[in-house]
Formats: sequence, structure tokens, C-alpha cells
Amino acid sequence: MKKIEQRSEGRDFFEMTRPDFFTDQSSTPNEWLREIRHELELSLRQLGQLVGVNLVQVWKWEKGRVDPPKSALLCTLFLKIIRTIANDDLKLATYPPDQREAIMKLTQGDEELLQIKNELLRIQTKRIQRKVSKMKD
Repeated sequence: MKKIEQRSEGRDFFEMTRPDFFTDQSSTPNEWLREIRHELELSLRQLGQLVGVNLVQVWKWEKGRVDPPKSALLCTLFLKIIRTIANDDLKLATYPPDQREAIMKLTQGDEELLQIKNELLRIQTKRIQRKVSKMKD
């Protein structure tokens, strides 16, 4: 009888967090993080804001002095996915506050529409922050 290899969902999830799963150019999680940060056009500070650390910590991750935690890698991956396939309001919620404000200024016009959009962004931002804080635990 042939043995069927069974893989748990947890193992598949672990495999997805390997840097070579996402890109052929990165050989370490540190390189992958730097590559994706540049692709998303984020500064060290902006990525730090999004994953809840300061820019020095992100710099240490990218330089290889400290391995980035899986939660930071996953947050960055989710950010890339959201910016790639999500609707416009959700994409906007994934931008750091300073970029979001600049984008919002460009869309000024109808005050009622602006208030609705701000409320949606506030709600979506809180949801994202809750998910990130749960991932850190």
C-alpha cells in the first residue's frame, strides 16, 4: 500500500513564510522584506508604522542584524496583497497616515463624500491594527 504524504495546514502556512516562496531574488527573509518594502514604495519609518515598530527595528531586520518576526513578514505580505487586489478604500487604509492624508487632500471636494470616506478609513484602519496586534501575540 502506497503511503500518502499528508501535510498539515500549519506546515503549508510555515512554508509560505519562507522568503523563496515569494520571490526568486531573495535568499533570506531580510532581503525579501527590503525588496517588498521598495516594491510598495515605503520608507523604513512607514513600514515600521504599519507593523508597529520603529524605523531602527526595520533597519536591523533588513540589514540582517536581527531576523524579522514572521508577524512582520506576514503583515508585509498582506499589505502587498491588499494593495494588489483590494478595492480603493481598503488600499487607502493600508497607507501610513502621512501618505493617506496627502491622498485624501487630492480627493477633496464633496464634504459629505469626504466624511463617509474618512469614517470608512477609520473603521478599516482599526480592523487592520487589531489584526496586526493579534499577530504579534
